[in-house]
Amino acid sequence: MNNFTVHNVPDVQAQPPITLHPWLILECQNGKRYAMGWNVGNREGRASTAIVSFDRKVMTLVAESGRVYQLEGVLGPDADATHVWRIYVRLNGYVTVAADRRIAKASSGNLKTACESLIKIGSLH
Repeated sequence: MNNFTVHNVPDVQAQPPITLHPWLILECQNGKRYAMGWNVGNREGRASTAIVSFDRKVMTLVAESGRVYQLEGVLGPDADATHVWRIYVRLNGYVTVAADRRIAKASSGNLKTACESLIKIGSLH
Protein backbone atom coordinates (compact mmCIF):
# COMPACT_ATOMS: atom_id res chain seq x y z
CA MET A 1 0.00 0.00 0.00
CA ASN A 2 1.34 3.43 -0.89
CA ASN A 3 0.63 6.87 0.49
CA PHE A 4 -0.06 8.53 -2.86
CA THR A 5 -3.18 10.63 -3.27
CA VAL A 6 -4.82 12.08 -6.37
CA HIS A 7 -6.50 15.48 -6.43
CA ASN A 8 -7.94 17.97 -8.87
CA VAL A 9 -5.43 20.37 -10.37
CA PRO A 10 -5.73 24.15 -10.77
CA ASP A 11 -7.38 25.51 -13.89
CA VAL A 12 -5.03 26.05 -16.83
CA GLN A 13 -5.31 29.85 -16.52
CA ALA A 14 -4.41 29.70 -12.83
CA GLN A 15 -1.25 27.64 -13.19
CA PRO A 16 1.83 28.57 -15.21
CA PRO A 17 3.56 26.03 -17.44
CA ILE A 18 4.53 22.87 -15.61
CA THR A 19 8.03 21.42 -15.65
CA LEU A 20 8.20 17.63 -15.80
CA HIS A 21 11.42 15.95 -14.67
CA PRO A 22 11.67 12.99 -15.31
CA TRP A 23 9.02 12.42 -17.95
CA LEU A 24 7.57 9.82 -20.31
CA ILE A 25 5.31 9.86 -23.34
CA LEU A 26 2.64 7.15 -23.28
CA GLU A 27 0.33 6.01 -26.05
CA CYS A 28 -3.20 4.73 -25.52
CA GLN A 29 -5.47 2.55 -27.62
CA ASN A 30 -7.10 5.71 -28.98
CA GLY A 31 -3.84 6.49 -30.83
CA LYS A 32 -3.21 9.61 -28.78
CA ARG A 33 -0.07 10.30 -26.77
CA TYR A 34 0.07 11.70 -23.25
CA ALA A 35 2.85 13.02 -21.03
CA MET A 36 3.41 11.96 -17.47
CA GLY A 37 6.14 12.89 -15.05
CA TRP A 38 7.18 14.60 -11.85
CA ASN A 39 5.78 18.14 -11.58
CA VAL A 40 8.83 19.94 -10.18
CA GLY A 41 6.99 23.08 -9.05
CA ASN A 42 4.25 21.36 -7.06
CA ARG A 43 6.29 18.28 -6.15
CA GLU A 44 3.72 15.79 -7.41
CA GLY A 45 3.12 13.27 -10.16
CA ARG A 46 1.23 14.62 -13.15
CA ALA A 47 -0.47 13.20 -16.24
CA SER A 48 -1.47 15.38 -19.18
CA THR A 49 -4.48 15.29 -21.42
CA ALA A 50 -3.66 14.28 -25.02
CA ILE A 51 -0.69 16.05 -26.58
CA VAL A 52 -1.64 18.39 -29.43
CA SER A 53 1.69 20.07 -30.19
CA PHE A 54 5.38 19.82 -29.48
CA ASP A 55 8.07 22.50 -29.82
CA ARG A 56 11.47 20.87 -30.03
CA LYS A 57 13.40 24.12 -29.72
CA VAL A 58 12.07 24.87 -26.26
CA MET A 59 11.12 21.30 -25.25
CA THR A 60 7.47 22.06 -24.58
CA LEU A 61 4.28 20.12 -25.14
CA VAL A 62 0.81 21.61 -25.25
CA ALA A 63 -2.02 19.33 -24.16
CA GLU A 64 -5.68 19.36 -25.23
CA SER A 65 -6.48 21.19 -22.00
CA GLY A 66 -4.25 24.06 -23.15
CA ARG A 67 -1.72 23.36 -20.40
CA VAL A 68 1.94 23.75 -21.34
CA TYR A 69 4.49 21.19 -20.15
CA GLN A 70 8.22 21.89 -20.15
CA LEU A 71 10.24 18.67 -20.46
CA GLU A 72 13.51 18.63 -18.59
CA GLY A 73 16.07 16.10 -17.51
CA VAL A 74 16.04 12.41 -18.12
CA LEU A 75 13.44 10.40 -19.90
CA GLY A 76 12.04 7.91 -17.43
CA PRO A 77 9.30 6.93 -15.01
CA ASP A 78 8.39 8.49 -11.68
CA ALA A 79 6.51 6.43 -9.06
CA ASP A 80 4.04 9.19 -8.16
CA ALA A 81 3.35 10.01 -11.82
CA THR A 82 2.84 6.33 -12.59
CA HIS A 83 0.26 6.14 -9.81
CA VAL A 84 -1.56 9.21 -11.19
CA TRP A 85 -1.41 7.79 -14.73
CA ARG A 86 -2.98 4.49 -13.66
CA ILE A 87 -5.90 6.31 -12.04
CA TYR A 88 -6.24 8.73 -15.00
CA VAL A 89 -6.55 5.93 -17.57
CA ARG A 90 -8.98 3.97 -15.39
CA LEU A 91 -11.25 7.01 -14.87
CA ASN A 92 -11.21 7.83 -18.59
CA GLY A 93 -11.58 4.27 -19.87
CA TYR A 94 -8.24 4.33 -21.67
CA VAL A 95 -5.82 1.47 -22.13
CA THR A 96 -2.11 2.22 -22.25
CA VAL A 97 -0.67 0.33 -25.18
CA ALA A 98 2.95 1.34 -24.56
CA ALA A 99 5.38 3.80 -23.18
CA ASP A 100 6.78 5.12 -26.41
CA ARG A 101 9.84 2.89 -26.49
CA ARG A 102 10.93 4.40 -29.79
CA ILE A 103 11.60 7.62 -27.94
CA ALA A 104 13.21 5.92 -24.97
CA LYS A 105 15.35 3.66 -27.12
CA ALA A 106 16.46 6.47 -29.42
CA SER A 107 17.21 8.89 -26.63
CA SER A 108 19.40 6.96 -24.20
CA GLY A 109 18.92 9.98 -21.95
CA ASN A 110 19.62 12.51 -24.72
CA LEU A 111 16.70 14.96 -24.93
CA LYS A 112 17.53 16.26 -28.39
CA THR A 113 17.53 12.74 -29.83
CA ALA A 114 14.33 11.95 -27.96
CA CYS A 115 12.70 15.01 -29.50
CA GLU A 116 13.79 14.05 -32.98
CA SER A 117 12.13 10.67 -32.44
CA LEU A 118 8.98 12.29 -31.05
CA ILE A 119 8.64 14.40 -34.19
CA LYS A 120 9.04 11.35 -36.45
CA ILE A 121 6.51 9.26 -34.55
CA GLY A 122 3.28 10.88 -35.54
CA SER A 123 1.00 13.84 -35.46
CA LEU A 124 3.13 16.07 -33.24
CA HIS A 125 4.54 19.10 -35.03
